[in-house]
Amino acid sequence: MNIKNMINFDRIKELILISNTSTYFYNNMVEEKTIREIGEKYSVSELFRVFKYYKEKFNNNIDTLIIIYCIIFSLTYKDYDSVEKFFDNIDSCDIRWSKDIKDIYFSRVKATTFINVHKNYSYKNLFSTDNHDPTNSILV
Repeated sequence: MNIKNMINFDRIKELILISNTSTYFYNNMVEEKTIREIGEKYSVSELFRVFKYYKEKFNNNIDTLIIIYCIIFSLTYKDYDSVEKFFDNIDSCDIRWSKDIKDIYFSRVKATTFINVHKNYSYKNLFSTDNHDPTNSILV
C-alpha cells in the first residue's frame, strides 16, 4: 500500500498555505480528485492503520502533515457508521483546524438510516383542516 504515490503533494501544500478558513480548506480538500481516489481504493481499516502510523511519526514535517490530511479527508467518503468514532476523536489530533474539520464533517454528514414505506401506504395529514371534526380534537 503506497498512498504517498497517489497524493498530489504540491496541490495539498498549496491548499494548506493559502487556506484562510477551515471551511475553504475542507471544501477544497474533499473536492480533490486524489483524495476521492484514495477513499475509493483503500478500506477504512487500511486508512486507519496508515493514519495511526503517520500520526505517531508526525514531527511537524509538511509531507507527513499532507499525508495525515489526505487520510482524514479520504475518510469523509466512507460510510458514516464506520468513521463516526474516528471523526468524533479527530480533534485530539494536534493539527490545524482538527476541531473545525470534525464540526464541518458532522454538520454535513447525511443520515444513513431510512424507513421503507410501502407504495400504497397512506396517511392523514394531522394538521389538515379537511374533514376536521372538532369533537375529536384534543383541544376541545
